[in-house]
Amino acid sequence: FEVIDAAPGQVPAGAEVALPRAALFNAAMVRQTMAERADALRVFVTDVSLPTTPVAHEADMQMVDL
Repeated sequence: FEVIDAAPGQVPAGAEVALPRAALFNAAMVRQTMAERADALRVFVTDVSLPTTPVAHEADMQMVDL
């Protein structure tokens, strides 16, 4: 952890901890890495299909200005 002291002498705000940020999770890259390490896991790259996005529906209520 990295301690940042922006205001010396001020308690308790005098010492803040800047937490490390993790890299973004990318499911496709994880599947690719799995396939590179074991041929049996190649199915996770070749046979994966992404879910379809739902169709937007029109509201059946009328908009009323108040």
